[in-house]
Order: sequence, then C-alpha cells, then structure tokens
Amino acid sequence: MTAKSGIETEESLLYESAARETSLNSQILDLEADAKHLRLELERFKSEREQLLQQVTMLLRLFLIVQLLLLSMFIQKDE
Repeated sequence: MTAKSGIETEESLLYESAARETSLNSQILDLEADAKHLRLELERFKSEREQLLQQVTMLLRLFLIVQLLLLSMFIQKDE
C-alpha cells in the first residue's frame, strides 16, 4: 500500500465516520422529539382518564340517589 492510498483510505474512513455520526445524531434528535411528544401524550391521557373516573364516580352516585328515591317512593306507595 502506498502512502497516498493509505491517506486516501484514512480520509475515506474519516468521512464515512463523520457521515455516520451525523446520521446517528439526527436519529437521536428525532427519538428525543418522539419521546417528548409521547410524554406529553401520556400526561394528556392520564388527565383525561382522571376526568373520566371522576365522571363515572359522579354518575354512580347519581344512580344510587335515583335508586334510593325510587325505593323510597315504592315504600311510601305500599304504606
């Protein structure tokens, strides 16, 4: 191997390495952006879930109140 071809090979390897590093850095930035987006989505879903649970709790309470009222009406009717 001549000195010139050795230098060309080294330069080629350095170029390939730099290109690979640039590509990997770009992928890292994309993945970090995706992770941030997913964290925000998760927080939104958690908040929505909490709101839905509160609504279900309220509906169950209302259902129980209606049942008690109906039972009260039924008992009064029989008296």
